[in-house]
Amino acid sequence: MKISYLLVTIAAAVSCVGCGLHSTDEVSRVTSPNGKVDAVIFEGSAGATTAYEHQIYVVGRGEKDADGNRVARLHGASRNDQAYGVNLRWQQNDSLQVEYLKAQSAHVAQPQITVNGASVAVVLKDGVLDPTAPSGSMPFNRK
Repeated sequence: MKISYLLVTIAAAVSCVGCGLHSTDEVSRVTSPNGKVDAVIFEGSAGATTAYEHQIYVVGRGEKDADGNRVARLHGASRNDQAYGVNLRWQQNDSLQVEYLKAQSAHVAQPQITVNGASVAVVLKDGVLDPTAPSGSMPFNRK
């Protein structure tokens, strides 16, 4: 009986490996100093027992269509011991830094992107503690 339960559990876990995010929410948008582009964070989850995924896009100011403009993806990122997510910081008009304390995985998809004639370099910076970030997920904190 124990082996059957174990096999069913393993089969369920394996079948969900390819599962995508159930929902995503835009949780933060920060305009570049020159006002040409926005850096946008979308947060999503594949279910109650999975870590949050944060996808960062660079788009024209105010644009909603981010297709093809993803610059980074982080899984299981946090800003402090109780706050999930990442912070966006424009270093200059052409330099975006994605800051977080730690993450299970972090990947820059496009280290350089040009949007609306503005070229933007993207870097990830771990080890950045944000003691002011409230507990929970980023969408929860917006409510």
